[in-house]
Amino acid sequence: MNYRVRDGLHYCHVSSHIVFLNLVADRYFALQPDKAAQFDRLLSGAELAAETTAIASSFMRQNLLVESDAELDKPPVLPELGQSLAITRAPTPSMRRSLEALTSLVKWRVRYSRRGLPAIAARYRLGSGPVDFEPRVSVADIIAAFSWAEQIVTAHDHCVPRSVALASTLRANGFAPTVVIGVQLRPFAAHCWVQLGADIANDQLDTIRPYTPILVM
Repeated sequence: MNYRVRDGLHYCHVSSHIVFLNLVADRYFALQPDKAAQFDRLLSGAELAAETTAIASSFMRQNLLVESDAELDKPPVLPELGQSLAITRAPTPSMRRSLEALTSLVKWRVRYSRRGLPAIAARYRLGSGPVDFEPRVSVADIIAAFSWAEQIVTAHDHCVPRSVALASTLRANGFAPTVVIGVQLRPFAAHCWVQLGADIANDQLDTIRPYTPILVM
């Protein structure tokens, strides 16, 4: 019998630990190295000794794993980091782009404050299908507009709505962004940013390098 991570649960490896994000509950937790090794072995599909049945049952009681014959789960993988577009000298934004950015930023901030990460993620994914038209504006124009908007609506400690707002606007203008949530340990922290391929759209490379992706949208 194979096992997979249950629906609504995302994970990644950080050092010798496994960190989980329970998206439904908006909660993070981790397995210590010994339990993480057992968890990896169960997910690997390798032939297991009889005593591992008890280990599998324990993880299922904790609602981490379910029995499944589906393809094995893997943590998210992103391309090697490229450049930060946020440090590129950007043109002065037009009034139209500035208002578009401000509206998007306020809208997603309100949604996040009222409904939290689970609802924000679900809402964003509803509109994140394939982009089938050419970009109508440059990335630099959009980034410049959001830089302006964030001087009015502070983005400090609001990385999730800030990133989803930018990604939604990029997608509406013909780009295919990726929203990434990453985690680090010692001390624990979570952070959210936007990528266009390997390039970072709204953050500095040094800021996100310590984070391991746990959720990619």
